[in-house]
Amino acid sequence: MGYLVPNHLIRAALFERVSQAENVTILNEIIVDGVSTSNKGAEVSLSNGRTIKSKLVVAADSRFSEIRRKMGIPSIMKDFSKVMITTRMSHEKAHNHIALECFNYGHTLALLPLNGKLSSVVLTVPTDRSDEILDLDEEKFNEMASDGFGGKLGQMKQIGDRHSYPLVGVYAQKFISTRFALIGDAAVGMHPVTAHGFNLGLRGQDLLSLSISRALNNGQDIGANVVLKEFERKQINLSRLMYFGTNGIVSLFTNDDASIKQVRKLVLKFANRFPPVKSLITQHLTESKKSNLIPF
Repeated sequence: MGYLVPNHLIRAALFERVSQAENVTILNEIIVDGVSTSNKGAEVSLSNGRTIKSKLVVAADSRFSEIRRKMGIPSIMKDFSKVMITTRMSHEKAHNHIALECFNYGHTLALLPLNGKLSSVVLTVPTDRSDEILDLDEEKFNEMASDGFGGKLGQMKQIGDRHSYPLVGVYAQKFISTRFALIGDAAVGMHPVTAHGFNLGLRGQDLLSLSISRALNNGQDIGANVVLKEFERKQINLSRLMYFGTNGIVSLFTNDDASIKQVRKLVLKFANRFPPVKSLITQHLTESKKSNLIPF
């Protein structure tokens, strides 16, 4: 379905491109103290005492967005009570650019292939076990990863630091307000099981930029409600099924109840033996063809 590119490389490339843009000013080490909007315009108050006036304010300040809160936009939060532990590992055998995900008892282990015999490894565990895993010495961690993938990759060795992130899903109850829009994790914060959250954030940014571009070409106010409504409608169509569907997948594949395990096996067998289902999922995630799930 595609290739995995390390997030920091994408961000570095985007930052380099934005840094070269003559119409973009980057402000560092400054906090947004307040945001106010009206039909006439918007103002952003900064911690250095400066106030910026604009026609439109866009927030992309994480799934725990302070600006979203300041604008009075509520969100649906799903605390999975899990912690994701990530690191980079080398391995004896080639991964052949195939991602793996193993739903084991009490934890989930995923492998995201990089170039060569290197992969990012993601271990998802209950919150009360996270310190135990983070404190494991490298030899025991290497053994756990090697055994966790059933020896398919041979001996594995940790070559990067371990990082941990609490798993909390977020879905804003609306994506716009007066002269204001949400994108990225501030709009939708996905569970990483489908490895599609960052792509969704980029897609939302693209939808907003296209709406703004059309407004400029048509001589419209870029912060006008009609412009933002068009963006919100498309963002809802794009993200709602993916967010809540992903949460459903998480519930199905991380539940260790015996009856749920049987349901899980049946679902996997059906999806694997019924090509239209696989094709529909692929088209929706890659947007390789017009999908009935994305009506625009």
